[in-house]
Amino acid sequence: MPSRREEIVNYYLRQGGHFKEAAAATRYLFRGTRISEGVVVRVDLNGYSNWTQGHSIIERVALLNDFFTKVIEYLAKYGGIYFRDEGDCIVAIFSPYFGLPVPYAPVKAFCEEVVSKQYGPDGLTAKASVAAGKIVIYQKSHERDTDDWSAEGYPFVRAIRLEQAVESKQAIY
Repeated sequence: MPSRREEIVNYYLRQGGHFKEAAAATRYLFRGTRISEGVVVRVDLNGYSNWTQGHSIIERVALLNDFFTKVIEYLAKYGGIYFRDEGDCIVAIFSPYFGLPVPYAPVKAFCEEVVSKQYGPDGLTAKASVAAGKIVIYQKSHERDTDDWSAEGYPFVRAIRLEQAVESKQAIY
């Protein structure tokens, strides 16, 4: 049974015409509890909250669908792992835990691509907040006997604090 993350990734890859189920299934497998080097990237739309004030729910959904489809395609391209979404933000992990070496060059390329693009018919841009360090990947009780997993660590905290502290503009932080 596919993990919850794998199902989300496959959905957006199908939306963009880039469905590669086998690749996603392999990358999203739980490989056992461990502490690993990791890079956490938060990709957030600039000005989304203000933009929503004049747009319908249908327009919001269309913008988020375009944004999520493109960002998840870029994650697949550069070897990143979709961790979760929070409103108009996608949280991604790059880590050797998922079968790649410490991935600083792919992280940089991913961030450059996502912040260089425009999303939706009004051309919103994105920012990327990046933090690196040790992350722990494990299964909570309700995830056992599945391929679902959880992750935590200080890079998650640093990435969100950085995102909250910076200007909402087209940049990598």
